[in-house]
Amino acid sequence: GVADSSTSGSSASVQGDMIVRGQTNLLLDTAGTTRAAFDSSGNFVFNEASNDQDFRIESDGATHMLFVDAGNNRVGIGEASPDVPLHLTTSSTGTAVKAESSNASSSAGPGLVLYRNSSSPADNDETGSVTFEGRNDASEDVAYALIQSRIMDASDGTEDGALSISAMFGGTNRSRIDFNNTETNVNQSGQNLDFRVETDSKTHALFVDAGNNQVLFNTSSARSTSGVTSAFQ
Repeated sequence: GVADSSTSGSSASVQGDMIVRGQTNLLLDTAGTTRAAFDSSGNFVFNEASNDQDFRIESDGATHMLFVDAGNNRVGIGEASPDVPLHLTTSSTGTAVKAESSNASSSAGPGLVLYRNSSSPADNDETGSVTFEGRNDASEDVAYALIQSRIMDASDGTEDGALSISAMFGGTNRSRIDFNNTETNVNQSGQNLDFRVETDSKTHALFVDAGNNQVLFNTSSARSTSGVTSAFQ
């Protein structure tokens, strides 16, 4: 029951429990507009009228722990001004997002899917990317590394895909390794970037000296002899 209630002007105060029974909806209106509603099935809907009306939940230390930016159709987690459909901001280091599966079977999980649901898929369509972004000393945002995938062949039964990994080098994003339907290519952009393979005891078991255009085995010392393209030590 109601322990105590009072009204004053256009406001009402209830101290204690307030119980509403029946098969009708419970509406929360202001200025003649329904802001939120509990329907007779127990569902809760906020902003059913699709107004430019934000939704915000505070935590103990964050004013925008969960924030729906109605006008821009974006959701912020710890973010008051989300600039993409889902924007998470934290001031902490370490893990910001965690997906956990408690399934005890041998099947893979948890999983992450980047799905390009195109109605007209075509060759060379990009299917997803992961960008590693930070700032430089001029306070500019820089994409320091990038993983991208694309469709090489969208034909049913002969599909081919490609994956590329690139990183910033000398102020420009350069390809480091590319996987496509014909080869695996290292240093596709042709930069002075060496390639090195170690063994258990050799630091340069296989070494491609990009600046001197030489392939070396068990050595990092380029040969000065004209025309030498490989050397073994």
